[in-house]
Amino acid sequence: MLRSANLPCMRRLVALCAASAVLALGCEDPPIEELPDPGGPGETLGSGDGSTSETGDGDGDGDGDGDGDGDGDGDGDGDGDGDGDGDGDRFGFASPVTTEVFAFNDLQLGDLDADGCADLVLSGTGAPPRINVYASDCDGGFLAPPITHELTTFTGFALGDLDADGRADLLLQSSGAPPRIDAHLSSANFGLGPSTTSEAFTYDQLWAIDMDGDGRSEALTSQSDATPRSINSWTGSGDGALTLLASAEVGSFDAAAVGQLDGDLFGDVVTGLGDVPVVNPWLGQGDGNLSSAELFWPFTFSIIALGDLDGDGRSELLTDVPGNDWRVSIYANTDRGFSPTVHDFAGVSFTRLRSADVDGDGSDDLIVTPTGMPPRVIVWKSN
Repeated sequence: MLRSANLPCMRRLVALCAASAVLALGCEDPPIEELPDPGGPGETLGSGDGSTSETGDGDGDGDGDGDGDGDGDGDGDGDGDGDGDGDGDRFGFASPVTTEVFAFNDLQLGDLDADGCADLVLSGTGAPPRINVYASDCDGGFLAPPITHELTTFTGFALGDLDADGRADLLLQSSGAPPRIDAHLSSANFGLGPSTTSEAFTYDQLWAIDMDGDGRSEALTSQSDATPRSINSWTGSGDGALTLLASAEVGSFDAAAVGQLDGDLFGDVVTGLGDVPVVNPWLGQGDGNLSSAELFWPFTFSIIALGDLDGDGRSELLTDVPGNDWRVSIYANTDRGFSPTVHDFAGVSFTRLRSADVDGDGSDDLIVTPTGMPPRVIVWKSN
Protein backbone atom coordinates (compact mmCIF):
# COMPACT_ATOMS: atom_id res chain seq x y z
CA MET A 1 0.00 0.00 0.00
CA LEU A 2 1.48 3.36 -1.05
CA ARG A 3 1.97 5.58 1.99
CA SER A 4 2.34 9.01 0.41
CA ALA A 5 -0.81 11.10 0.86
CA ASN A 6 -2.45 13.07 -1.98
CA LEU A 7 0.17 11.91 -4.50
CA PRO A 8 -1.88 12.63 -7.69
CA CYS A 9 -2.50 16.18 -6.50
CA MET A 10 1.14 16.61 -5.62
CA ARG A 11 2.21 15.42 -9.10
CA ARG A 12 -0.07 17.97 -10.75
CA LEU A 13 1.35 20.71 -8.56
CA VAL A 14 4.87 19.65 -9.49
CA ALA A 15 4.14 20.15 -13.18
CA LEU A 16 2.26 23.43 -12.69
CA CYS A 17 4.75 24.97 -10.29
CA ALA A 18 7.99 23.69 -11.81
CA ALA A 19 9.28 27.00 -13.10
CA SER A 20 8.55 28.99 -9.96
CA ALA A 21 9.87 26.21 -7.73
CA VAL A 22 13.15 26.06 -9.61
CA LEU A 23 13.60 29.80 -9.32
CA ALA A 24 12.67 29.82 -5.65
CA LEU A 25 15.20 27.14 -4.90
CA GLY A 26 17.93 28.77 -6.95
CA CYS A 27 18.31 25.71 -9.20
CA GLU A 28 19.38 27.46 -12.37
CA ASP A 29 20.81 25.12 -14.94
CA PRO A 30 24.60 25.27 -15.24
CA PRO A 31 25.86 27.14 -18.30
CA ILE A 32 26.84 25.37 -21.47
CA GLU A 33 30.59 24.98 -21.45
CA GLU A 34 33.23 24.20 -24.02
CA LEU A 35 34.30 20.55 -24.17
CA PRO A 36 37.52 19.95 -22.21
CA ASP A 37 40.73 19.61 -24.16
CA PRO A 38 41.10 16.00 -25.40
CA GLY A 39 44.26 15.70 -23.35
CA GLY A 40 42.42 16.67 -20.15
CA PRO A 41 40.90 14.62 -17.38
CA GLY A 42 39.46 11.29 -18.40
CA GLU A 43 40.70 11.23 -21.99
CA THR A 44 43.77 9.05 -21.57
CA LEU A 45 44.09 5.41 -20.64
CA GLY A 46 45.73 4.14 -17.48
CA SER A 47 45.14 3.82 -13.79
CA GLY A 48 46.37 5.38 -10.60
CA ASP A 49 45.31 6.16 -7.08
CA GLY A 50 44.66 9.84 -7.72
CA SER A 51 45.49 10.66 -4.10
CA THR A 52 47.76 13.11 -2.31
CA SER A 53 48.99 13.28 1.25
CA GLU A 54 50.35 15.91 3.58
CA THR A 55 52.33 15.77 6.82
CA GLY A 56 53.86 18.08 9.40
CA ASP A 57 50.92 20.36 10.22
CA GLY A 58 51.33 20.21 13.98
CA ASP A 59 47.85 18.90 14.79
CA GLY A 60 48.96 15.36 15.55
CA ASP A 61 46.95 13.55 12.86
CA GLY A 62 49.63 13.47 10.14
CA ASP A 63 47.37 14.76 7.39
CA GLY A 64 48.67 18.28 6.88
CA ASP A 65 45.32 20.03 7.30
CA GLY A 66 45.80 21.65 10.69
CA ASP A 67 42.29 20.86 11.92
CA GLY A 68 42.92 17.67 13.86
CA ASP A 69 40.04 15.65 12.40
CA GLY A 70 42.21 13.43 10.22
CA ASP A 71 40.40 13.93 6.93
CA GLY A 72 42.86 16.30 5.25
CA ASP A 73 40.37 18.99 4.32
CA GLY A 74 41.13 21.73 6.82
CA ASP A 75 37.54 22.35 7.89
CA GLY A 76 37.38 20.31 11.09
CA ASP A 77 34.08 18.57 10.34
CA GLY A 78 35.56 15.19 9.48
CA ASP A 79 33.75 14.60 6.20
CA GLY A 80 36.65 15.36 3.85
CA ASP A 81 34.85 17.89 1.69
CA GLY A 82 36.45 21.11 2.86
CA ASP A 83 33.24 23.09 3.34
CA GLY A 84 32.72 22.64 7.07
CA ASP A 85 29.11 21.45 6.84
CA GLY A 86 29.71 17.74 7.34
CA ASP A 87 27.63 16.61 4.36
CA GLY A 88 30.38 14.81 2.42
CA ASP A 89 29.62 16.56 -0.85
CA ARG A 90 33.11 16.27 -2.33
CA PHE A 91 34.25 13.09 -4.07
CA GLY A 92 37.58 12.04 -5.52
CA PHE A 93 38.38 9.58 -8.28
CA ALA A 94 41.48 7.82 -9.56
CA SER A 95 42.69 8.06 -13.15
CA PRO A 96 40.33 6.43 -15.68
CA VAL A 97 40.68 2.82 -16.77
CA THR A 98 39.36 1.97 -20.25
CA THR A 99 38.29 -1.45 -21.55
CA GLU A 100 37.50 -2.03 -25.22
CA VAL A 101 34.46 -4.28 -25.67
CA PHE A 102 32.33 -5.83 -28.38
CA ALA A 103 29.44 -3.75 -29.72
CA PHE A 104 26.47 -3.83 -27.37
CA ASN A 105 22.90 -2.67 -26.86
CA ASP A 106 22.97 -2.28 -23.09
CA LEU A 107 25.14 -3.00 -20.07
CA GLN A 108 24.74 -3.88 -16.41
CA LEU A 109 27.22 -4.60 -13.62
CA GLY A 110 27.04 -7.26 -10.92
CA ASP A 111 29.28 -9.66 -9.03
CA LEU A 112 28.81 -12.93 -10.93
CA ASP A 113 31.63 -14.88 -9.24
CA ALA A 114 31.27 -13.72 -5.60
CA ASP A 115 34.76 -12.20 -5.42
CA GLY A 116 33.44 -8.82 -4.23
CA CYS A 117 34.14 -7.04 -7.54
CA ALA A 118 31.35 -6.15 -9.97
CA ASP A 119 31.68 -7.75 -13.40
CA LEU A 120 30.55 -6.23 -16.69
CA VAL A 121 27.69 -7.80 -18.65
CA LEU A 122 26.76 -6.55 -22.13
CA SER A 123 23.87 -7.52 -24.37
CA GLY A 124 25.39 -8.12 -27.78
CA THR A 125 24.19 -6.62 -31.04
CA GLY A 126 22.92 -8.69 -33.95
CA ALA A 127 22.35 -12.45 -33.90
CA PRO A 128 22.23 -14.73 -32.05
CA PRO A 129 20.78 -13.05 -28.93
CA ARG A 130 23.47 -13.24 -26.26
CA ILE A 131 25.28 -11.62 -23.39
CA ASN A 132 29.03 -11.06 -23.17
CA VAL A 133 30.48 -11.30 -19.65
CA TYR A 134 33.72 -9.44 -18.91
CA ALA A 135 35.17 -10.50 -15.56
CA SER A 136 36.42 -7.68 -13.34
CA ASP A 137 40.17 -7.56 -12.67
CA CYS A 138 39.29 -5.84 -9.36
CA ASP A 139 41.37 -2.83 -10.36
CA GLY A 140 38.98 -0.91 -12.61
CA GLY A 141 39.39 -2.99 -15.75
CA PHE A 142 37.60 -5.98 -17.27
CA LEU A 143 39.21 -9.07 -18.76
CA ALA A 144 38.98 -9.99 -22.44
CA PRO A 145 37.95 -12.07 -24.25
CA PRO A 146 34.48 -12.20 -22.74
CA ILE A 147 32.49 -15.28 -21.82
CA THR A 148 29.51 -15.47 -24.19
CA HIS A 149 26.11 -17.00 -23.40
CA GLU A 150 23.58 -17.46 -26.20
CA LEU A 151 20.00 -16.89 -25.06
CA THR A 152 16.43 -16.65 -26.29
CA THR A 153 15.41 -13.30 -27.77
CA PHE A 154 15.14 -10.55 -25.17
CA THR A 155 14.74 -6.78 -25.09
CA GLY A 156 16.29 -5.94 -21.71
CA PHE A 157 17.98 -7.50 -18.71
CA ALA A 158 18.94 -6.95 -15.09
CA LEU A 159 21.33 -8.55 -12.60
CA GLY A 160 20.45 -9.54 -9.03
CA ASP A 161 21.22 -12.29 -6.53
CA LEU A 162 18.02 -14.36 -6.63
CA ASP A 163 19.27 -17.26 -4.48
CA ALA A 164 21.46 -15.43 -1.90
CA ASP A 165 24.64 -17.29 -2.88
CA GLY A 166 26.67 -14.10 -3.35
CA ARG A 167 26.59 -14.32 -7.15
CA ALA A 168 24.43 -12.04 -9.28
CA ASP A 169 21.94 -13.90 -11.47
CA LEU A 170 20.53 -12.95 -14.86
CA LEU A 171 16.95 -11.74 -15.37
CA LEU A 172 15.75 -11.33 -18.95
CA GLN A 173 12.88 -9.26 -20.31
CA SER A 174 11.96 -11.87 -22.90
CA SER A 175 10.45 -10.92 -26.25
CA GLY A 176 6.95 -11.86 -27.34
CA ALA A 177 3.87 -12.93 -25.41
CA PRO A 178 2.93 -13.45 -22.68
CA PRO A 179 4.95 -10.83 -20.78
CA ARG A 180 7.40 -12.74 -18.60
CA ILE A 181 10.72 -12.76 -16.80
CA ASP A 182 13.26 -15.48 -17.62
CA ALA A 183 15.75 -16.08 -14.81
CA HIS A 184 19.11 -17.85 -15.13
CA LEU A 185 20.94 -18.63 -11.89
CA SER A 186 24.70 -18.08 -11.97
CA SER A 187 27.10 -20.93 -11.24
CA ALA A 188 30.85 -21.33 -10.85
CA ASN A 189 33.21 -19.88 -13.48
CA PHE A 190 30.58 -17.48 -14.82
CA GLY A 191 28.23 -20.27 -15.84
CA LEU A 192 24.47 -19.85 -16.24
CA GLY A 193 21.79 -22.39 -15.35
CA PRO A 194 18.68 -23.15 -17.41
CA SER A 195 15.90 -20.61 -17.77
CA THR A 196 13.07 -20.42 -15.24
CA THR A 197 10.10 -18.52 -16.67
CA SER A 198 7.61 -16.45 -14.66
CA GLU A 199 4.70 -14.56 -16.18
CA ALA A 200 4.45 -10.89 -15.25
CA PHE A 201 2.35 -7.82 -15.93
CA THR A 202 3.19 -6.02 -19.18
CA TYR A 203 6.41 -4.07 -18.67
CA ASP A 204 9.19 -2.32 -20.54
CA GLN A 205 11.56 -1.56 -17.64
CA LEU A 206 13.30 -4.08 -15.38
CA TRP A 207 15.49 -3.73 -12.28
CA ALA A 208 16.60 -6.04 -9.45
CA ILE A 209 17.26 -5.33 -5.76
CA ASP A 210 16.47 -6.93 -2.39
CA MET A 211 13.16 -5.39 -1.30
CA ASP A 212 12.43 -7.48 1.82
CA GLY A 213 15.86 -7.86 3.43
CA ASP A 214 16.15 -11.64 3.07
CA GLY A 215 19.35 -11.48 1.01
CA ARG A 216 17.58 -12.41 -2.24
CA SER A 217 16.90 -9.84 -4.94
CA GLU A 218 13.41 -9.12 -6.16
CA ALA A 219 12.64 -8.22 -9.77
CA LEU A 220 11.04 -4.80 -10.24
CA THR A 221 9.04 -4.00 -13.37
CA SER A 222 7.19 -0.99 -14.75
CA GLN A 223 5.36 -0.07 -17.94
CA SER A 224 6.12 3.44 -19.20
CA ASP A 225 2.68 4.14 -20.70
CA ALA A 226 0.62 2.61 -17.89
CA THR A 227 -1.97 4.70 -16.04
CA PRO A 228 -1.48 4.92 -13.14
CA ARG A 229 2.26 4.35 -13.26
CA SER A 230 3.29 1.56 -10.89
CA ILE A 231 6.39 -0.38 -9.87
CA ASN A 232 5.73 -4.08 -9.31
CA SER A 233 7.94 -6.26 -7.10
CA TRP A 234 8.32 -9.97 -7.91
CA THR A 235 9.83 -12.30 -5.31
CA GLY A 236 10.96 -15.91 -5.15
CA SER A 237 12.32 -18.64 -2.91
CA GLY A 238 15.69 -18.92 -4.64
CA ASP A 239 15.00 -21.27 -7.55
CA GLY A 240 14.45 -18.47 -10.09
CA ALA A 241 10.64 -18.63 -10.08
CA LEU A 242 8.95 -15.32 -9.24
CA THR A 243 5.51 -14.30 -7.97
CA LEU A 244 4.01 -10.88 -7.30
CA LEU A 245 5.04 -9.40 -3.94
CA ALA A 246 3.51 -5.90 -4.16
CA SER A 247 2.57 -3.06 -6.49
CA ALA A 248 3.16 0.61 -5.69
CA GLU A 249 1.81 3.61 -7.59
CA VAL A 250 4.61 6.12 -8.13
CA GLY A 251 3.29 8.65 -10.65
CA SER A 252 4.93 9.70 -13.90
CA PHE A 253 8.67 9.48 -14.47
CA ASP A 254 11.07 9.39 -17.37
CA ALA A 255 14.13 8.08 -15.50
CA ALA A 256 14.57 5.74 -12.54
CA ALA A 257 17.20 3.78 -10.62
CA VAL A 258 17.38 1.40 -7.65
CA GLY A 259 19.76 1.50 -4.68
CA GLN A 260 20.05 1.90 -0.92
CA LEU A 261 18.94 5.38 0.14
CA ASP A 262 18.53 5.16 3.91
CA GLY A 263 21.01 2.48 4.97
CA ASP A 264 18.47 -0.16 5.98
CA LEU A 265 18.12 -3.68 4.55
CA PHE A 266 15.40 -2.80 2.05
CA GLY A 267 15.96 -1.67 -1.52
CA ASP A 268 14.79 1.79 -2.56
CA VAL A 269 13.91 3.51 -5.84
CA VAL A 270 14.34 6.99 -7.23
CA THR A 271 12.13 8.26 -10.05
CA GLY A 272 12.50 11.56 -11.84
CA LEU A 273 11.25 13.99 -14.45
CA GLY A 274 14.32 15.49 -16.06
CA ASP A 275 12.74 18.56 -17.63
CA VAL A 276 10.99 19.81 -14.48
CA PRO A 277 13.52 18.85 -12.96
CA VAL A 278 12.51 16.80 -9.90
CA VAL A 279 13.53 13.52 -8.27
CA ASN A 280 11.22 11.49 -6.02
CA PRO A 281 12.93 9.07 -3.60
CA TRP A 282 10.81 6.02 -2.74
CA LEU A 283 11.80 4.09 0.37
CA GLY A 284 11.29 0.33 0.51
CA GLN A 285 9.09 -0.78 3.40
CA GLY A 286 10.29 -4.39 3.63
CA ASP A 287 7.26 -5.93 1.94
CA GLY A 288 7.71 -4.67 -1.62
CA ASN A 289 5.76 -1.48 -1.01
CA LEU A 290 7.26 1.98 -1.44
CA SER A 291 6.79 5.14 0.62
CA SER A 292 7.49 8.57 -0.85
CA ALA A 293 10.24 10.65 0.75
CA GLU A 294 10.76 14.39 0.28
CA LEU A 295 11.07 15.59 -3.31
CA PHE A 296 14.52 16.70 -4.44
CA TRP A 297 15.17 19.44 -7.01
CA PRO A 298 18.41 18.89 -8.96
CA PHE A 299 19.61 20.51 -12.16
CA THR A 300 18.06 19.34 -15.44
CA PHE A 301 18.91 15.75 -16.39
CA SER A 302 17.98 12.93 -18.76
CA ILE A 303 19.84 10.06 -17.03
CA ILE A 304 19.93 9.13 -13.35
CA ALA A 305 21.88 6.47 -11.48
CA LEU A 306 22.54 5.58 -7.85
CA GLY A 307 25.88 4.60 -6.35
CA ASP A 308 27.38 4.56 -2.85
CA LEU A 309 30.54 6.48 -3.74
CA ASP A 310 31.77 6.98 -0.16
CA GLY A 311 30.92 3.54 1.25
CA ASP A 312 28.59 4.79 4.00
CA GLY A 313 25.70 2.51 3.02
CA ARG A 314 23.65 5.26 1.34
CA SER A 315 23.59 5.73 -2.42
CA GLU A 316 24.48 9.07 -3.97
CA LEU A 317 22.39 10.49 -6.81
CA LEU A 318 24.21 10.74 -10.15
CA THR A 319 22.84 12.52 -13.21
CA ASP A 320 23.98 13.65 -16.61
CA VAL A 321 23.98 17.31 -17.67
CA PRO A 322 22.11 17.83 -20.96
CA GLY A 323 24.14 20.02 -23.29
CA ASN A 324 27.30 19.16 -21.34
CA ASP A 325 27.47 15.45 -22.13
CA TRP A 326 30.93 14.92 -20.61
CA ARG A 327 29.78 15.97 -17.14
CA VAL A 328 28.25 14.04 -14.24
CA SER A 329 26.44 15.79 -11.40
CA ILE A 330 26.87 14.04 -8.02
CA TYR A 331 24.54 14.80 -5.10
CA ALA A 332 25.75 13.39 -1.78
CA ASN A 333 23.31 11.31 0.26
CA THR A 334 23.32 12.49 3.85
CA ASP A 335 21.14 11.83 6.89
CA ARG A 336 19.05 14.75 5.59
CA GLY A 337 18.58 13.27 2.11
CA PHE A 338 20.38 14.38 -1.04
CA SER A 339 22.58 17.43 -0.59
CA PRO A 340 21.63 20.43 -2.77
CA THR A 341 25.35 21.12 -3.18
CA VAL A 342 26.34 19.49 -6.47
CA HIS A 343 29.77 17.96 -7.10
CA ASP A 344 30.53 18.44 -10.80
CA PHE A 345 32.66 15.71 -12.40
CA ALA A 346 34.11 16.37 -15.88
CA GLY A 347 35.13 13.27 -17.81
CA VAL A 348 34.37 12.35 -21.41
CA SER A 349 31.25 12.54 -23.56
CA PHE A 350 29.12 9.50 -22.73
CA THR A 351 25.85 7.78 -23.54
CA ARG A 352 25.28 5.61 -20.44
CA LEU A 353 25.99 6.14 -16.75
CA ARG A 354 26.37 3.40 -14.14
CA SER A 355 27.86 2.97 -10.66
CA ALA A 356 29.08 -0.25 -8.99
CA ASP A 357 31.94 -1.48 -6.82
CA VAL A 358 34.34 -2.83 -9.45
CA ASP A 359 37.40 -3.05 -7.17
CA GLY A 360 35.84 -4.55 -4.04
CA ASP A 361 36.81 -1.74 -1.66
CA GLY A 362 33.27 -1.13 -0.38
CA SER A 363 32.71 2.09 -2.35
CA ASP A 364 30.94 2.20 -5.69
CA ASP A 365 32.82 3.54 -8.69
CA LEU A 366 31.80 5.67 -11.68
CA ILE A 367 31.26 3.91 -15.01
CA VAL A 368 30.35 5.41 -18.39
CA THR A 369 30.19 4.29 -22.00
CA PRO A 370 31.90 7.01 -24.05
CA THR A 371 30.78 8.19 -27.45
CA GLY A 372 32.72 7.26 -30.56
CA MET A 373 34.54 4.12 -31.61
CA PRO A 374 35.65 1.53 -30.73
CA PRO A 375 33.00 0.47 -28.19
CA ARG A 376 34.47 0.77 -24.72
CA VAL A 377 33.73 1.23 -21.04
CA ILE A 378 35.54 3.70 -18.77
CA VAL A 379 35.80 3.32 -15.00
CA TRP A 380 36.83 5.97 -12.47
CA LYS A 381 37.50 4.27 -9.13
CA SER A 382 36.36 6.16 -6.06
CA ASN A 383 39.16 7.33 -3.79
